[in-house]
Amino acid sequence: MRALVTGGAGFIGSGLAHALVAQGNDVVVIDDLSTGALRNLPSGVIYPGPLDILTDAPRIDPYVASADCVFHLAGGVGVEYVLKNSVRTIAINVVGTEVMISLAAMHRKPFLLASTSEVYGNAFGPLSEGLASEETSSLTPYARSKWQAEQIALAYHARGQASVVIVRLFNVVGARQTWRYGMVLPTFVKQALQGSDITIFGRGDNRRSFIDVRDAVSSMVETMQTTAGRGEVINIGSNDSVSIAELAGRIKRAVRSTSRIVHIPYRETYRSSHLNPHERIPEISKLIALTGFRRRYTLEDSITDAVSYVSYELVPTDHRHRGAVVG
Repeated sequence: MRALVTGGAGFIGSGLAHALVAQGNDVVVIDDLSTGALRNLPSGVIYPGPLDILTDAPRIDPYVASADCVFHLAGGVGVEYVLKNSVRTIAINVVGTEVMISLAAMHRKPFLLASTSEVYGNAFGPLSEGLASEETSSLTPYARSKWQAEQIALAYHARGQASVVIVRLFNVVGARQTWRYGMVLPTFVKQALQGSDITIFGRGDNRRSFIDVRDAVSSMVETMQTTAGRGEVINIGSNDSVSIAELAGRIKRAVRSTSRIVHIPYRETYRSSHLNPHERIPEISKLIALTGFRRRYTLEDSITDAVSYVSYELVPTDHRHRGAVVG
């Protein structure tokens, strides 16, 4: 098949592109490169140059028309990026989703929307898909905009205008995830590699379930391929969890770092403990029922890949091997 992937030069999008290409599919990547990087792309993908889904719909339209399905992953990534680019992030999440799903609807192409576990707000887990509501998602503008994107997609599906599946991703980690936008695991890896303090906001007892990007994208592909998932919202994540403090310790040991692990009170940062729920763990029975999901990669596997990629990022550009790609 030919798949179109928006945000395909980013962390999860490029992981999806790699998985699709490895299966023998043709892949078209739409990305404005605001946070993605061309080096993330596998060889053989079709990349027509930087395109903005907010302004370049006429140029994107032919690629949707020639695709068999659309994976919509374009969006802001990381706390720091979202805070610095909040207006554009909301526009991409809401308006950009409507642009892309309207094109998919016009050409009758199946549409997968990548959403986020943040729509659960401070709800306590295990988090089943029915727990999210407008009230829980309204804790942050980012979460609210992703919730609105979900409602747009579901409305198209309910009216029979598009065949839609929505996946809520929980803490995806691994190869090609940059530290540049405040993502916790690669940030800890960078600090450990440099021997600087590994900084934990608050006590670090809040727990998260991390899933390797390879497991996440294979689940996305399988979810798109099963028609039983159409019209559904499906969690993609791991039901194992680890505290942030424990994560820092695992990374320090993996890197054999001399870094100290230090705790910074929320009041000394731009973050808020209110927006950092104690636990965010998914209920994944729907995913298992639809796809037979089983994890293939451990957190240690993800840390190993993150160390490799962040090490590459920290090498000055002019010292990198020409054409090197971290896989």
